[in-house]
Amino acid sequence: MLEEKHGITVEEAEKTLSDWVTSIGKQTVVDMKSDVYYIPDNINETGELSLFYEDKKKLENGEGCLIDIPECYINLLGDGIYSASDGKIREYMGYEDAASYDAFGDHAEDTVESGKVSELAQKEYTLISGNLSVEQGAELVKDYFSAGTPFPCENGVTVDVPEVRIFRLGDVYGYDYTVRRKYENVPFAYMDTGHYRFYADYLSDADSKHAYVVDDTGITAFCGYNEARKLTELISDDSMISFKQMLEFLRSGLASRLNINVERAGLVYFPVKLQGSAEKEEVIVLPCWEVFGVNEIKNEKIWIYVDVFTGEIYYYTTEINESSDEN
Repeated sequence: MLEEKHGITVEEAEKTLSDWVTSIGKQTVVDMKSDVYYIPDNINETGELSLFYEDKKKLENGEGCLIDIPECYINLLGDGIYSASDGKIREYMGYEDAASYDAFGDHAEDTVESGKVSELAQKEYTLISGNLSVEQGAELVKDYFSAGTPFPCENGVTVDVPEVRIFRLGDVYGYDYTVRRKYENVPFAYMDTGHYRFYADYLSDADSKHAYVVDDTGITAFCGYNEARKLTELISDDSMISFKQMLEFLRSGLASRLNINVERAGLVYFPVKLQGSAEKEEVIVLPCWEVFGVNEIKNEKIWIYVDVFTGEIYYYTTEINESSDEN
């Protein structure tokens, strides 16, 4: 498939920000005339944001609009909301920094336990509002993003929550969920932020998103891709390389450099950004066999993707001591 931006108009951006502020009960805190900004093209030169309502009529679209005050934070990109925080973590802990720190996970670093949601589903921790199971929190995440932020999921796309990290929040706890898409029930590849090495003219654009739950009302903060990205089918086929054939491709293509302790393997959609001209970098979503694990020869984590139609191999790595645990 070809993956493209959904797009957001100036009017849609304005309504999204206003609706979100109301939904989190901060309409008396946020001054929409003076607290809404957008990122101008020359932000890297000036380091300054511009007021949305002053330049509203000049804007071509709503991408880059944001609210960034201590009490709450939201940032819009080309598909809708990219990151947001209602400030609840900051308020509970009494922090003086900005609510954006909640969205980026800086207030959720004291890890207690982590693992697959399917394995930890019945575990309960005491959150701000009382006890909530990992499974119940995951359902809140699915419901929130399935409803659209603000646009609905692309046709065929559902929300999946494969992993969770429980973090300490003073005298209670919170849940940090890893979020990814599924398309017609086949999961998308996902990754976390980190320092990765790529070995050809491509970059992974795998799903990267975290959602934070600290009570039973739903998501308090999140950051990452948006489910409204457009997907256009390019090629369809009912014949594919088997898992066994995929392993043979790997043995012949990469065997001399690998000794992998495999932690995860299966069929996924792998979004890959193919480097082309300076003006355009297309994201192609490939159906692939995925193998993730640790390459013990180099003590590095490795993600390998083998195209189920062509057998072409894509892979990238990160040194274990350079990144946090893979989500």
